[in-house]
Order: sequence, then C-alpha cells, then structure tokens
Amino acid sequence: MRDYVGSYRVRAQAHGATGRSRGRVAVRPLRTLFWKTAGGMVVFAMCTGVVASFWLGQQIQNSLMSIASMQQSVVQQQSMQTSLILERDGLLSTKRMMARAAVQHGLYQVTKNQQKRFRD
Repeated sequence: MRDYVGSYRVRAQAHGATGRSRGRVAVRPLRTLFWKTAGGMVVFAMCTGVVASFWLGQQIQNSLMSIASMQQSVVQQQSMQTSLILERDGLLSTKRMMARAAVQHGLYQVTKNQQKRFRD
C-alpha cells in the first residue's frame, strides 16, 4: 500500500500561516543552548582543575622545602648543643679546675704530710 501522507502535506506559508508554533517550544535552540552551556562548564571546570592542581603542587613543594630547611637547622642545633655539652664537661672537670686553681691562685691540693688530725 502506498503512503499518501507526504503528498497531502500543505505548506504553511502558502496558506498564509505564520511561522509561529502553537504552544510548542522550539526544541532545537534549547538543545544547542544546553550543549553550549554544558561545554562551557566543562571547560571552566578543567581550567579550574589545572590551576588548582598547579597551586597545590606549589604549596606541597614549598612545605617540603621548609621542612627540609627546618630539619637542617635542627641538625645544626643538635651538633652545636653536643659540642657545648662537651665543652662544659671539659671546663667543669676536676683536673682542669685543680690545674687552674694552682696556676692562677697558687692553690694546691693538700698532701698527706700536711694533714693533721686534731683530737678532741
């Protein structure tokens, strides 16, 4: 059987009808608007992601550099503290104090012959 629908279709402009649709929203412009908006949002999200990734990488690198410098200063402080403790122990040693007292003040340790025991 033959389809006669195409032959009975009447052109709207030929009969004086306007180009307006009756109560129907134009579908084609809405679809293009949706896809343009969605594409713009995707591009914006990608640009934001790239910038955020770059910024985060810089922050991580800066924090790692500050941690490394802090560790280096801690090592320097520990070595300085160790050397100061060794120097303090050397200065406070009994042998050094006796030698210094003997040289500077003429004080010597008492010998056995110099000690006297007093009886009550």
